[in-house]
Amino acid sequence: MSPETVLALNRINRRFYRTSAEAVSSRRDYPGLGGARLVGGRPEPPRSVLDVGCGNARFGAYLAAWLGGEFSYLGLDASAELLALARRRDDLPPDTTLIESDLIAGSCDEALPGGRHSLVAAFGLLHHVPSFDRRRELVSALGERLEPGGRLAVSVWRFGAFERFRGKQVPFEPPIEAADLEPGDVLLSFGKEPGAVRYCHFLDEEEIDRLLAATALPCLDRFSADGREGALNDYLVVGPAQ
Repeated sequence: MSPETVLALNRINRRFYRTSAEAVSSRRDYPGLGGARLVGGRPEPPRSVLDVGCGNARFGAYLAAWLGGEFSYLGLDASAELLALARRRDDLPPDTTLIESDLIAGSCDEALPGGRHSLVAAFGLLHHVPSFDRRRELVSALGERLEPGGRLAVSVWRFGAFERFRGKQVPFEPPIEAADLEPGDVLLSFGKEPGAVRYCHFLDEEEIDRLLAATALPCLDRFSADGREGALNDYLVVGPAQ
């Protein structure tokens, strides 16, 4: 995929979240059953959390309710509108930092903050990252931000496996050239808002395995959860073996 197409797809999503942040946030103000499972199953609570693609910081709020606020929370998102909603919350831990940063416009490694964390989360993010090379770069960079014994938790949206999402697909228009897209790249409409579309990529099993390999760390847990089907998202937990 050319750099021009990567940026054009990113502009589609930036525009979508500028106009639809409130609507997206109202539908997603809960951690999801998968988020609850991966946290509840940890042998000890995380002390430092990096939440990449944090949106309205719903996961930080869930962690604060579970841990009592005794951890640091660093949320990162490209959407100023979603971060504004996050800053209105009164249920985040006292040690919270929210940063606006675009992982697509430049190097993933440079866009991510430095430091290491006991839990790095990336929920609802990978399907918005154009090109396999950029997704692999991101997953690798996230794995490098784990402290010893830390865990990387990512979700994979399985929209392509369900018929109800196929009717939401709309055609790409110039300057996006179909020949420069990758298998699994689609535009999905959102709700009933006119013109509300977002770029999404459906990750198949082969790609998931290739991305996991990019972390050079074993996959410790994988499960499906969320949605009316109970399998709308796959969750993968990566980190050094105990």
